[in-house]
Amino acid sequence: MANVGVRELQQHASAVVRRASAGEDIGITDRGRLVARLVPVTSNPLEQMIEAGQARPATRTVAQMAEPLPASGRRSLSDLLAEQRTDER
Repeated sequence: MANVGVRELQQHASAVVRRASAGEDIGITDRGRLVARLVPVTSNPLEQMIEAGQARPATRTVAQMAEPLPASGRRSLSDLLAEQRTDER
């Protein structure tokens, strides 16, 4: 992360914003102390949630996930739904 002082930000705001929009994280400093960050906005809501700590990135693909366990002697949902519809008529 590159740092930019408040004075430099005031004098070159457009250039600093261009750098951030190009993907660079920029720290804003006041008298050498980091006070803010200027970061690029991601258009992907999932990426925003991951950055905010509201979601975690996937560790494997859907194809790599385990197959669902078979029902143990229970009736299928299709059979139960068909029976319920018959009862309603």
